[in-house]
Amino acid sequence: MSIYDKSSLVLIPSGTKTGKVFSQKPVSGDGDFTFTRASAATRVNADGNIEKETGNLFTYSNDLSNAIWQLGLITATSGQAGYDGSSDAWLITKDAAAYRAIEHDINNSGVYTYSVYAKANTLNLISLRDQTLGQGAGFNLTNGTTYGNSGVSSSIDSVGGGWYRCSVTFNGSSTRLAIYIDFDNATAGSVFVQDFQLEQGLVARDVITTTTTALYGGITDNTPRLDYTDSSCPALLLEPQRTNYVRSSEYYDTSANWILSNGVSVEDNFTISPEGVQNASKVTLSAGISAFLYTSLSGMGIPAGDVIISCWAKADSAITIGMNDGTVNPNSIDLTTEWKRFEFNFTWTGSGGFQVDNYFGVSPSNQEKVFYLWGVQAEAGNYSTSYIPTYGSSVTRVNDSSSVTGASDLIGQTEGSLFVDFVFNGLQTNAAADSAFLSLNQQFYAVSYITISNYNGTLYGRLTNGLSVDANITAGGLTLGQRYKCLITYKQNEFKFYVNGVLQGIDTSVSIPATNGVYFNNDHYPSRGVNQALVIPTALTDQEAIDLTTI
Repeated sequence: MSIYDKSSLVLIPSGTKTGKVFSQKPVSGDGDFTFTRASAATRVNADGNIEKETGNLFTYSNDLSNAIWQLGLITATSGQAGYDGSSDAWLITKDAAAYRAIEHDINNSGVYTYSVYAKANTLNLISLRDQTLGQGAGFNLTNGTTYGNSGVSSSIDSVGGGWYRCSVTFNGSSTRLAIYIDFDNATAGSVFVQDFQLEQGLVARDVITTTTTALYGGITDNTPRLDYTDSSCPALLLEPQRTNYVRSSEYYDTSANWILSNGVSVEDNFTISPEGVQNASKVTLSAGISAFLYTSLSGMGIPAGDVIISCWAKADSAITIGMNDGTVNPNSIDLTTEWKRFEFNFTWTGSGGFQVDNYFGVSPSNQEKVFYLWGVQAEAGNYSTSYIPTYGSSVTRVNDSSSVTGASDLIGQTEGSLFVDFVFNGLQTNAAADSAFLSLNQQFYAVSYITISNYNGTLYGRLTNGLSVDANITAGGLTLGQRYKCLITYKQNEFKFYVNGVLQGIDTSVSIPATNGVYFNNDHYPSRGVNQALVIPTALTDQEAIDLTTI
C-alpha cells in the first residue's frame, strides 16, 4: 500500500478559491484548509511574473446613466458598438460651447491611473483630468497622439477599429475626475467611450467593470497564494505580517518622497518589469561620486532593529552601482541583463533609507551609469518577504493563516504520522519565538499538540500532553533557501522525528494527546513555501519514513 493510500489527508497545493486551499484527500472536502489573510498580497505566478491585486476604484464604471456621473450639459446615449464587439459603448455629445465634461467624485490619493476606451465620431479630441490637482492630458482620437500632459505620464494605445485606450497617471490626493470633449473649443459634436477605470499604479491594466462598489481581482483579501518562485510546481506561500515602509515603490520622483541628486534622472514606464507590464523605470546616474537616488524612511514608524531593503534591478550590460542605506553602509551591486532581486540589511536607529549611487567604492565612479529599477521595499526584519507595492504611503500585508479544524476523524488518536515538505525562507525578527511549520492542534493556543517547528533557527519535532513536554527532538540549524522534508511518527511510548531521510531521534516515554486540527501556522511562523503536507492515521515504519523524507 502506498503512502498516499495510507494517508487520511493529502495536500499538494494546486487548487484554491477565496478562503480555501483544496486537499486532494479526502475527496469529500472534509480535509480542505480554510485560509485567511486580511489584506492583499503578491505572488510569483506560473508565468514567472509577480502578480498583484488589481482593481477599479470607480463605481458604475460603464454606466453613464447613473447619478454618480455628473453630465455637465452633455448627453450620454447607451447601446453603441464597443471596442470589444459588444454594444456596451456610449455616445457622448456636447453642445457648441467649451469646457463640457463628465465628472465622477472619488476619494483617492497616491499614484493612480485613470483610463477610458474612446473613439472619434464628429469630434476627435478628449481630455482626462484630475479636477482637484488641476492636471490632465489630451488625446487625439484620429492620429493616436497625446498633448498637453500635466500629470505624471499619459499614453494612448490603439486597440483596433478606430478605438484607443487613453490613460493618464497622477500623484496626489483627489476628489473628482473628469473627461472633457474637445476641451476648450466651442464646437458641437460627439465621441464614443467605454469602460472607465481608476486604479493604483502607473499603468492601466485589464478592465474590471463595476456597479455599486469598487471591485478587485488578482491576489485580494483571503486569496491563497500558489507561488512558483522555487520551481515549476506551486508551493503554498505562508508569510508573517510585514510592512513596506517605502512610500512609493515603483515611482521615483521628488513628489513621491524621492531625492534625485546631481543630474540623476528617471524615466517612468520605460521597460517591462518583473510584473510583466511596462512600469519599470530607467534610472541614469550622472558621472561623478555625488550622483544618487534616495528616499528617506524617517517618520514611517519603523521599529528599532533589523531592516532589510530589496529591489529588482537590471542593466543593458554588466555594470556596478552602489546600493545602501544612505548613511554608512556601502554595498557594491553587480547588475546583469536579467532582472534580479537585490537585498541588503542595516540596523535602523532612526535615520537612513534606500539609496542607489555612483560611489561608495563603485568603480569606475566617473562614468554615467544607466540601469532599470522596480519594486523597492524596506521591511523590519532580517529576511525579505514577497513584494508589497506602495503608491504614496507605507502598506502592510497581514499574516497568512491556514488550517483544518474539527478533523479528529482524520488524525490518528493513538498512533499516526505528520509530514511536511517546505522551503525555509527565513527567521522572524523575534527569533526566539517558536515557529510552527505544521502542527496537530495549534501551538501556543492548545496545551497539547504535536508539531514540526523552529526555535531560534533550530528545527525540532515536539509532542506536548497537557502542560508537559513529553518529547522534543532537535535536528540542527535551518539554512536559508533549503528544502526540508520532515516527518513525525508517534504511538504510545514511541515518538520519532525524521528530516531529509535521516532519523533525528527517538523518545520512548510519551503519551499521545487528543488532537482535532491541522495547522500551518501560529502567530510567529517563518516565511516559507509548503510543497506538500500529509496526515497519516498510522505510524509509518522506519523504511517508509526514510523513503518519504529523502530528497
